Amino acid sequence: MPFQQELVMDEEAEKVFGEYLATFHSANGQVLAHLFKQGDRMVAHVQMLRGMEAGEITDPYVGELNQFARDHGFEGKLRIIYAS
Repeated sequence: MPFQQELVMDEEAEKVFGEYLATFHSANGQVLAHLFKQGDRMVAHVQMLRGMEAGEITDPYVGELNQFARDHGFEGKLRIIYAS
């Protein structure tokens, strides 16, 4: 299952990141994203498998993140932040 509840956020972390929604794992583990609600938007903090650049990723993930956003009332309100 690509979307799971994995994090327990304290109040300080929620002030910075927003309300934790879920964690996404791509099919082959190339992409991990922690999803948060920030106001009326959903923010995905995306990390690539160590050593991989965004252009090298073959696992689908943007469509799945968009579908999750639609399913949870954030259609057209997804922001993706890539970790460096």
